[in-house]
Amino acid sequence: MPFDVQWLYADRVVYAHAHGSGSIADAIGMSEAIVGCLDAASHDQLYVVVEDRIKPGGSPPVLREVREASQWLSHPAMAGVLMVKNPNPFTGFVQKILMVSSGSEHWFVNSLPDAIEKVQALVPELRDVPPADVRHNPPTA
Repeated sequence: MPFDVQWLYADRVVYAHAHGSGSIADAIGMSEAIVGCLDAASHDQLYVVVEDRIKPGGSPPVLREVREASQWLSHPAMAGVLMVKNPNPFTGFVQKILMVSSGSEHWFVNSLPDAIEKVQALVPELRDVPPADVRHNPPTA
């Protein structure tokens, strides 16, 4: 699973994009990259936008692996997660379970532009700040 983790808004909003197919080890790597950003931030109320376009496949991960891959959800600086809906029904179902069971404040949005609009509503001082250019490979279902 190739993934990119970068700042959408410097020191305020992390953008994580996963695409293709991959393993639980890749998901854990993405989680570690998100935690690295959250740890490095000087603000204590951070948001993460996740655009998960991975293709399901292989054997399903065990609960322990899922917890390890989602450790970033319980980071003390987390204010909330904006999850771009995945068009794959199975992956979308897993996203919903993960978000609800995490206890994190979360919102499901239809697209990255919708996520940016929601972030700007949540953090009004970002309304006049352009987001980083996070262009990536076209999403695949």
